[in-house]
Amino acid sequence: MGQLATWTDQALLESALGGSEAAWSTLVDRYHPMGLRYVRRQIDDPHLAQDIMQNLWIALVGAVRRQMPDQFAAMFWTLLKRRLIDELRRKGRTKEAATLDAPYPGDESESSSLRERQASSEPDPQEATIRTEEQQLVQRALDQLPDHYKLVIVARQFDGRSNKEAARLLVDQGLLTDDGNIEKRVENYYYRGLKELKRQLEALGFYGGGGPA
Repeated sequence: MGQLATWTDQALLESALGGSEAAWSTLVDRYHPMGLRYVRRQIDDPHLAQDIMQNLWIALVGAVRRQMPDQFAAMFWTLLKRRLIDELRRKGRTKEAATLDAPYPGDESESSSLRERQASSEPDPQEATIRTEEQQLVQRALDQLPDHYKLVIVARQFDGRSNKEAARLLVDQGLLTDDGNIEKRVENYYYRGLKELKRQLEALGFYGGGGPA
């Protein structure tokens, strides 16, 4: 990503609308892992979660072309939650959908739903735990890791994959040989990788818990 990683959301968005694929890719890299983790906390189907995220980015392209948002983050989380709520309702999980769309405690107005508060200038507390600066530091630290550590951490922490799924990715990329004990090796890679990631983050001056949320 290089210098683009230090740009604000708005600068990236303006560059993307001007035709920069690199700027759009940087914006995707910045938000996709957080969005996917959020969806996976609500839906226990990794394939469906990926579909929701892919469809979300398609919708976002159209939305930002129709109207430049004041805050990209607000648009991202608003559209994501709408799609998630719709999907939960489609699957008959109306109670969970209603919880996501319910007014905040203490709000008297029924219109003050989670999705509407997300569209306001106030960030959702559930998402505000990871800031842009921290994301950039985490990405820089990840880039310093050996490929097999980085792939396993991204697969498990950001994509919500199992050890088995992460092992298959390593095998497919030629980073691991299937010797019948690959899941155990992936588990070792994961914890060793987290330890090295913590060291890299501390070297960059970040002490916010030692790794991604």
